[in-house]
Amino acid sequence: MTREDVVLRKLGHLQRSCEYLRGVQGVSKVRFMKDRTVQLAVERAFQEAVEACLDIGRMLLADAAVGLPDTNRGVFVALGQHGLVPEERVEHWADMAGVRNVLVHGYDNVDLDIVYRALEERLEDLEFFARAILAHLERGAQPGRDGPKDVSGPPD
Repeated sequence: MTREDVVLRKLGHLQRSCEYLRGVQGVSKVRFMKDRTVQLAVERAFQEAVEACLDIGRMLLADAAVGLPDTNRGVFVALGQHGLVPEERVEHWADMAGVRNVLVHGYDNVDLDIVYRALEERLEDLEFFARAILAHLERGAQPGRDGPKDVSGPPD
């Protein structure tokens, strides 16, 4: 499997996560706060979507030979600094890395108001990231073809 195949597979996963989130976006806040199944599904879809963004970002940064940042937030910042994605949403994506960190590490104390607000207000940021990466690939800036490098990522 080439590096491009890996990026495209992760993009597909990101897009499927976004489609799921888009499908539950109209759930009322009252129902969301009462329905643990919906809460868990939304949390997991957000986590997976942001993980896909981070994996893709690390691959692009590695291929650009600009070094990998020490934090997940830094991945999005570096992508913008190096012109790999538009800088206009870098802070939004960096904030999503923070939401991901809370879902992964603070799972026992997740603020459901923040998760619901992310569902209602931040989904477009993830969709925009997918479009930005597709545009980047279409410009011919394809990831390396030697297969994935180790991009297991920095600590959170």
